[in-house]
Amino acid sequence: MSESFSSRRYLLAPKATDADVAVVATKLGWAKLGEISQNSADLVSREVIWGASDQLTLHYSEDFLSRSPHFFVTGHDRAKVDVAARFAQGRLRPATLDELVEAFDDVSGDLADEILATLRLGLGSPLEFDERFFDRVRKSMSSADEGLRRAAVWATLYAVWEQYIPVLLEVAERDHSEQLRAEARMVIQAYRMQGVGGD
Repeated sequence: MSESFSSRRYLLAPKATDADVAVVATKLGWAKLGEISQNSADLVSREVIWGASDQLTLHYSEDFLSRSPHFFVTGHDRAKVDVAARFAQGRLRPATLDELVEAFDDVSGDLADEILATLRLGLGSPLEFDERFFDRVRKSMSSADEGLRRAAVWATLYAVWEQYIPVLLEVAERDHSEQLRAEARMVIQAYRMQGVGGD
């Protein structure tokens, strides 16, 4: 089985739809290959997929946790994935990494906005470890509010960085919410299933 590569997730404006990404697919000469319906119970987000074949595909998705529209590219050739992602990025103008960090830092006092900013920070994280994103998700994980701590725990699922393991273990072992401790253990198990975090 050949290896598959993916770009990071590029976050679009809140009102963006699959029609916006379809324009890019048309420019590439790619047809619609399929659509996945949202299933929150199974943690499945709505997704629309385009490609010339399944060897290189463009995906539009609506994250079921943050309701954030975004796109990403997958394929069997890393260079082609990077080229297609850059092309789509140039056409769709998604939020930059700096803008995601700034959006988090600009939130003040509104808990719902803090939860959304934390989830969006996780969703839009780069593939490689970035201390700016890590520090801010960890900050939310130490909040006095259980809802914000929960958002931070789930935000760590988007970018599987081994650096998250110690802070997830801290929640799993010490958080005063039994439910959140259980959720942190679930996330740690998901990491281990991907070969991150050891035994």
